[in-house]
Amino acid sequence: MSSPIVRVARVIRDLLAIPEAQIKVGRIDWERENFDAELVTVDALSPAEPLTRGEIFDGEAEKTTFDRFSRLPIVIDFLGADAWGRAVKFQLLADSERSRQLQIEHGVTVGHVQRMTNVAALVGTQHTEQVQVELSAFYSDSVTIDTKRIDAAQLEFLRSL
Repeated sequence: MSSPIVRVARVIRDLLAIPEAQIKVGRIDWERENFDAELVTVDALSPAEPLTRGEIFDGEAEKTTFDRFSRLPIVIDFLGADAWGRAVKFQLLADSERSRQLQIEHGVTVGHVQRMTNVAALVGTQHTEQVQVELSAFYSDSVTIDTKRIDAAQLEFLRSL
């Protein structure tokens, strides 16, 4: 299973019909060479926060499933021409039926946009547009292992003298 950041990037890519080459995951291993190019970067703001954990034992199949549901704060940067328009389009389409289908397909829930910041206006740059969107992604991970069931327990008691 892929990381939640990659899952969110895939939802954005498919929802906005952005070519794969225009999506960057994380902030390492790439340099921005063309400030006019339309790019979208997706990264985590902080570590994931586990919300719930669970364990289910299936005695018939002799399997135990451990699962966890987590929240990950995400930052998305829209860079290049019409960055604001693309960020607004994402914010509006994030509630669409198509978005819900993509979230199910990619195994992540994309929360509502919590903050949208026009970074270029904030820092006073004139050579590029940059809009930063913050939201939370919710996802679950699970692992299943073989677990032998116990039909009858044999107990031995030790006694000290």
